[in-house]
Amino acid sequence: MSLPLQALKRPAYDIAAADLEQAAGLPGSEDLDAARCLRWVDDAADLVRSKTEQHLFQFKQRPEEYDHSEAVFRMMWLVSVLQRDLGVHYHQETIDLDDHCFFADAGNLFIHGIIQGKGGTCSSMPVLFAAVGRRLGYPLKLVPCKQHLFIRWEGPDGERFNIESTARGYVSHPDEEYLRWPAPATPEEVKRYKWLQAETQEEEMAEFLCRRGRVWMEHGRYGDAAFEYLRAFFQVPGLEATLNSMHHAVTVWGKHMRSQIGWGFPGLVVCNQPIRHRALPENLQAEINYLNALEIMLNNPVHKKLWWDPLRRDPTRRPPGMPEWIQVTYPATPGDPLYFEPCQPPRDDSRLSPFD
Repeated sequence: MSLPLQALKRPAYDIAAADLEQAAGLPGSEDLDAARCLRWVDDAADLVRSKTEQHLFQFKQRPEEYDHSEAVFRMMWLVSVLQRDLGVHYHQETIDLDDHCFFADAGNLFIHGIIQGKGGTCSSMPVLFAAVGRRLGYPLKLVPCKQHLFIRWEGPDGERFNIESTARGYVSHPDEEYLRWPAPATPEEVKRYKWLQAETQEEEMAEFLCRRGRVWMEHGRYGDAAFEYLRAFFQVPGLEATLNSMHHAVTVWGKHMRSQIGWGFPGLVVCNQPIRHRALPENLQAEINYLNALEIMLNNPVHKKLWWDPLRRDPTRRPPGMPEWIQVTYPATPGDPLYFEPCQPPRDDSRLSPFD
């Protein structure tokens, strides 16, 4: 096999740009400089190309050392240049972090943590390697397994091999290794969660959005997390892991919001509820709509001062002007503000949260 010399190019869909876009605004991304990071990736790809072409004679002289595969030779040089020349390495300190500390820092999940920070993880390093390789025309895919992510060369000629980007030096494991490491996976799990299958562009985007959701979860912003998982669900509605994450976020969000209301608070009736996604369970959609309205209502600064704070101080005294029931109506045009007004008690509970 002989691969043509590829000119450096930033793909129309750039996985590095997509990664950085979803990292923006998160805790751990305060110093993110996306333009600088993209220039770094461009320069890295240019260096990999130069070094690879400079040493291509080694493959031609001794192809048996590279499994008679120019693709393997090229990936060896990509790994070598990134690690040896550019200092890309695993952030060892993250190994001892608990889940909360790890996922609360976006630098552990997105590529700016490698370029601007202290190093990478199995979340960020495969993305960086893929971003560099794709600029050179290499057919690199992200591949998930249980609690891990790696990359795979999937050539149009059928050549296929895995690359473990978190290892020192070039390491290629067969698929079977990822059934055992870093955590054992059953055949049922592999099928259910589509592990060991190369991700599509939409699945990569869903992956980044789910990472945003996880960061917000660790910072107690459960509503924001739920809506990030919803955005991921829009990318790939069939991913069970995304739906499970959304269920969890909404459940925790619900417990958090209901802990802020108690005896004496107005009842809430939700009207004109939007359909978030037709593939979502109806009760989950209704709960998202209810909690979103409840959070907006409780965060209203005027009502917080006049109603909610006094009621929390003394639940036996109803603040002046506070209604017993409030109706919230979702706007016909998405993005417009919700409309709140006093209302009579509902005749049934059909418009209340299904979890009440």
